[in-house]
Amino acid sequence: MWARQLADLDPMGEIFSGRYELVDPLGRGGSGDVWRVWDHRDSRYLAGKVLQQSDSASLLRFVRETGWRFDHPHIVAPLGWVGEDDRIMFSMPLVHGGAVSALLTERGPLPPGYVAGIADQMLDALEIIHEAGLVHRDIKPANILMEPNPSGLPDARLADFGIAAKVGEPRMTRVAEVVGTPGFMSPEARMGADPEPAQDIYSLGVVMAQLLTAGRPVGEEPPVLAAEQRVTPLGRFIVACLSDVTGRFPGAAEARQELARVRSGLGLARIAIPDRTPALPPGWGPDGPDSSTKPLPGVRPANRGPRITASPSPLSGPSIPSQRMPAAPNRVPAGQASAPQGVPYGGARPRNGGYGGPPGGGTPPNQGPRPQTWSPAPGSGPRPSGPVPRSPGPQSPVPQSPASVNMPRARASSGTTAKDIVLGAGITAGVALIVIVILLLL
Repeated sequence: MWARQLADLDPMGEIFSGRYELVDPLGRGGSGDVWRVWDHRDSRYLAGKVLQQSDSASLLRFVRETGWRFDHPHIVAPLGWVGEDDRIMFSMPLVHGGAVSALLTERGPLPPGYVAGIADQMLDALEIIHEAGLVHRDIKPANILMEPNPSGLPDARLADFGIAAKVGEPRMTRVAEVVGTPGFMSPEARMGADPEPAQDIYSLGVVMAQLLTAGRPVGEEPPVLAAEQRVTPLGRFIVACLSDVTGRFPGAAEARQELARVRSGLGLARIAIPDRTPALPPGWGPDGPDSSTKPLPGVRPANRGPRITASPSPLSGPSIPSQRMPAAPNRVPAGQASAPQGVPYGGARPRNGGYGGPPGGGTPPNQGPRPQTWSPAPGSGPRPSGPVPRSPGPQSPVPQSPASVNMPRARASSGTTAKDIVLGAGITAGVALIVIVILLLL
């Protein structure tokens, strides 16, 4: 009935905190619903307990339950917890054999050796719990889970620490409020006494009586043992667990020590425990969700195809060597000719109407080697006044004298320039003017 109600809510497929996906409901506890969940991070099935109530006391109990960490083969300890919006969930190992209450429903009374084996494992777990100063307070068949064992011997796990409490700590309940399952609570717990380890011993005695007789508690009274059962060593042990608090075992260690003597006279009992985990719903397999299920938000699907790497752009690729030649030094050692004319530089033509390069391309003035000095061939006459014509092909080098190397406009070794003629005429006119002035003064 409860599974149908949960299915009507249709929370399956919901993912908590991007990690735990609800698969299907497994059971309902006193403080929350238990689901089979898929852990997307560790790729395994776990049991997840989702908080059923949201009041402050229940929330605090729920968070405290996640703090009880026990590494013990007979304790189903929480692995971690996550919160999302107004709900929280903690994960724990998935036990496949179901609760011992299901075994009791199927088989009826269990063999004494099997009952003693389950009790020994529960006392082994309670011994660790009591040593930590904790009282479980809710030991009952529904909270004892069975794991299938190929040998047939019992493999029981104590679960559900939802109402566990520390000994001596402030209580989270009101004065008139009692926490526990009716029929499995000790008389002092029903009266509101503070949690004590002996209360767990009483609850375990009720469980043993129920497993041995297949009866249920009647009101607040435990199942009644038959007269022949009460006189057996196991019957006397159960009666001692159910006695008044003054005559009861004070803790799990003392009770287990006594049970070891009882078990020595009992034979081993074997029961094949089936895997009671429900079949996986459609879309799920032993290795998790099928490929048809949607991926987690923000998780890249595994089959998106090969990754395409973009080709590097000209700006991000390898640098291309510059076509611009380094500037030539201003001075050339004496005895060496200057660079030959007509060598292409590979530079671009300037846009400001300045000098262009040679026909094969060249570097604008002042951005490469210094412009070469024009040297006329012997017997060619004075330098023309206009621009020097340039041939379309490469030109042969023209040797220069050492004196002309460092002077961009120096005179050649032969011939007279227009500048020299103008300068000479000016000097002559000046000298004639001085002579005329002297003659007038005489």
